[in-house]
Amino acid sequence: MPNSGSIVRYLDKTYPDTPTLVPANADVLIAAFEAAFRGAFQSDRDFVRAIIVPAAFNRLRAGSRPYFLETREKRLGRLEDLAPDGSEKREECWVKTERALGNVAKWWEADGREKTFVMGDVVSYPDVIVAGWFLWFRECLGEENAEWKRMMEWHNGRWSRLLAALEKYSVVDEGEDAQL
Repeated sequence: MPNSGSIVRYLDKTYPDTPTLVPANADVLIAAFEAAFRGAFQSDRDFVRAIIVPAAFNRLRAGSRPYFLETREKRLGRLEDLAPDGSEKREECWVKTERALGNVAKWWEADGREKTFVMGDVVSYPDVIVAGWFLWFRECLGEENAEWKRMMEWHNGRWSRLLAALEKYSVVDEGEDAQL
């Protein structure tokens, strides 16, 4: 999301007694990470879209579907033709996705150490960027989906461990004043 970095920095400043996602003097490195993560899929962006866009469409409420369908099909073609279940094209998309994420996994291992978070023992914004991307897939595909389960095995389970380590941050304390 284009403004996510600004939101994270705002939250870090507004709530200094909570975990900081952008460590001091790491802004440039985190901005570079964000660009590099997006870039990991740029060589042929359509391989990820072919998987996730139809899955996202299936998760939408009925009232949101017409606009989503019209705008996405204008750019990508018919959703059902992008990477149909069981097709060779779909498998090719998954292979490219795994390869791109393999390059990302190497960033975690650049210092030769096995670690869950980019910065070692502390969670930071790059971890949230990657986890958010995976959660998008989980929500669209479904937690019981075989393709989702396969993703969680990639790169020796690295992504599964990352999501498990961030699970404690997924609960929102609505407080006493919350009104729904």
